[in-house]
Amino acid sequence: MPFRARPRPTGGSAPRSPPSPRWSSTCAAAPGAGHERARLPPAGRTRTRPGREGRPRAGPARPHRVRGDPVRAAAAAAAASAAPASAAPVGGASARLLFEEEVGRVSTGRAIEAVTQALRAGLASVSPVTARPLDRARTGAANGPQLNLYLYDVAPNAAWRNLEPPTQAGGGIGLHPPLALDLRYLLTAYGDGDDEIAAHKLLGEAMQVLHDGAVLARAGLKGVLAEAGVHLQPDRVRLTPVHLGTDEQSRLWTAFQTNYRISVAYQVSVVLIDTLDPPAAPLPVLKRGRAPVDEQGRDEGVPAGASAGPRLDRVTVEAWRGNDSVPSRTGDRLVVEGAGLTGGPVRARFAHPRLAQPIWADAAPGSTAERVLLLVPAALPAGFATLMLAVGPPEGPRITSNALPLPVAVRLGRPSVLPGAGRPGTVRVTVPSDRLLVDDQAVLLLADGRQTAPNTRVRAGAVLSFDLPHTGAAGAVVTLRLRVDGVDSVPLPEPDPAKPLPTRFDPVQQVVLP
Repeated sequence: MPFRARPRPTGGSAPRSPPSPRWSSTCAAAPGAGHERARLPPAGRTRTRPGREGRPRAGPARPHRVRGDPVRAAAAAAAASAAPASAAPVGGASARLLFEEEVGRVSTGRAIEAVTQALRAGLASVSPVTARPLDRARTGAANGPQLNLYLYDVAPNAAWRNLEPPTQAGGGIGLHPPLALDLRYLLTAYGDGDDEIAAHKLLGEAMQVLHDGAVLARAGLKGVLAEAGVHLQPDRVRLTPVHLGTDEQSRLWTAFQTNYRISVAYQVSVVLIDTLDPPAAPLPVLKRGRAPVDEQGRDEGVPAGASAGPRLDRVTVEAWRGNDSVPSRTGDRLVVEGAGLTGGPVRARFAHPRLAQPIWADAAPGSTAERVLLLVPAALPAGFATLMLAVGPPEGPRITSNALPLPVAVRLGRPSVLPGAGRPGTVRVTVPSDRLLVDDQAVLLLADGRQTAPNTRVRAGAVLSFDLPHTGAAGAVVTLRLRVDGVDSVPLPEPDPAKPLPTRFDPVQQVVLP
């Protein structure tokens, strides 16, 4: 039978002292040879249960339940059950070796099948066991005693899902966590000739077997399906009865459109299924920093400072006087506000998802510890970029700041209208712009709330044409905006430092409908 008696925890008590020599012939196999022990009655004597008028129990005597650490005791029990009857008891060293060498891996994708087969094998001593859906469990001319074990629910295990992701020893390499599952079974009993009294007797005996074998033995799991690897997982597979109310059972049986039969639910926890994706295995780090190692083979180590590293708070365009809603464009000077922007030369790192490598730029003159001035690089395409500052000498350790998003917009030239060149009902407009530096950027022309795609494929440096729907009257003025990778162009004129910010649209970015 692939079951193991339920171990009882000691409640955190200290380990017991090693047994005396008089226990040497009556001690069951347990890890530590004295940490846990079980007493066996003399050979040939049957064991009685209290409260049953001293009736002898059939079969060989069973040892008392092992006290102590459940995992180590179960590992020792698996080793003892796999050994021949004439062999000597397994000592504590052998049990620990079994646990350390075999236990620790997790199961394959056949773990659910192995658990079901183990439960069927354990219940086979009571009655024939099937594993069918509820509507097909009792079909045909079969009317003898029968147990049906149906897996009706599979749920993630909450305890394992809340654990930290596992790491590999030596380097802290992250591993993929196993798939931890709880399996819920419904056990249904059928009596001989569909007799309910016989079904009750059958169900009681099956529940007794499952209660005594609440922890599935590793040897039993290995025996039914060794390639599944359930017996090698670090956590034990435990069986717990689950109460299903009348409403829940009614909905379950109604879903299969069959008559209700007396049933009981059990939860099997936990089943660990390993991932098929192997973890990464990078080479170890040889040295830290850019400087070569010294005469004693030491590198420069991790950069450390007495104060916090540089911090960026926000990025604005200097010409727009702190208005952070305006994207940056060609010729703009950026104002980066933050703290701790000193300690050496400051360089800016511009990254863009359409660029393979970032763009580095030096800070402009006039920068301070809380305010750094930068020019927008000409090679930075339109779209959403990220900005990060690095403080420190180029040859030494540099401390980097946090990254901030930086929207980059195109600057429109004067658009032109080509009468009669577009499709019927449209007006063709050509819109020159800068910063179309990468092929296949997402471009849309915004005119009077409508979005229009370009007529041709977007190429780097190309002048795009659009066919606008002619919905307005002749002579109507339309303001154009170009959206590139989600960033709209600015339809306002360049601000004058000696005047207030502009509040009218730029006439250069407007067209008159014919």
